[in-house]
Amino acid sequence: MRRVVVSGMGAVTPLGGDLESTWKNLIANKSGANFISKFDTTDFQTKISCEVPIKNDDELLDESFDPGDWFSSKDLRKVDDFIIFGVAAAEMAIKDSLLTNSNYNPSRIGVGVGSGVGGLPSIEQASLTLAEKGPKRVSPFFIPGALINLVSGQISIRNNFKGPNLASVTACSSGTHSICEGAEMIRRGKADVMIVGGAESAICPVGMQQRASIARALAFDANILLMDEPFGALDEIVRDRLNSELLDLWRQTKKTICFVTHSIPEAVFLSTKIVVMSPRPGRITDIIESTLPSKRDLNIRDSQEFIKIAQRVREGLKSGHQDEIL
Repeated sequence: MRRVVVSGMGAVTPLGGDLESTWKNLIANKSGANFISKFDTTDFQTKISCEVPIKNDDELLDESFDPGDWFSSKDLRKVDDFIIFGVAAAEMAIKDSLLTNSNYNPSRIGVGVGSGVGGLPSIEQASLTLAEKGPKRVSPFFIPGALINLVSGQISIRNNFKGPNLASVTACSSGTHSICEGAEMIRRGKADVMIVGGAESAICPVGMQQRASIARALAFDANILLMDEPFGALDEIVRDRLNSELLDLWRQTKKTICFVTHSIPEAVFLSTKIVVMSPRPGRITDIIESTLPSKRDLNIRDSQEFIKIAQRVREGLKSGHQDEIL
């Protein structure tokens, strides 16, 4: 097995338009969250998101991202934002690594960049154009500008990379799976270099509302309740109210509710049984029967029993992560 190392990095995030500004704002405890500026949220439950600060907009941060640095004005109209972000981050990583086709065979350089939903804003806009203006007004660049694999495709075309070309589509795990698959390509000798990562830009009316809609629909008619992205998309006031409503639902129906969440406090607060899984799906590291009373309010989060359960969850997650490394 060949060893795999990271030799270059790039990033376009809500914290900044490049890796340096992202890291600087991250360690300074700055947040990339703010009120949505891309569309009118008057009729929406969700009004907060994490948008990439774009140059010439009302900037959230000093370090903004300029799409014109990476695409011509003509090409910017042909592709969705997730492709722009992904290509820009990849070009930064390539530059950071000092990788050129002169020191590697292009046929041994591959690309694997994933995305959860790809060009959702472009799909939404094309649907509106079709309905309002007719089929002849739909752009011929709609499909190649929205397909998830076109991030990897654009990176390969721009740099003449001719090795493996992949695009993982596994929701929030897309970027992680792309990194892992890229490493495996190198380990197996299929490539010498892989440009890997994830790209997303799903902040649009249909993209934001579906999260709130899923959360509420599952909350009021659920045997198994998946609370991951939909729950995180709600603002704090709605989340607190939904917490209370979910507890009432459990007391009234005694239905079994399973929470899939990135938040340990939410898992402990809302569960009677917590299943802790390692980073690799399917590997259970702990099953915790909650000893908290069924009648709970937010103050219970300060109790010693709550803290004890939360710590056990953390230890289970940590041990699973260490097993994956070993």
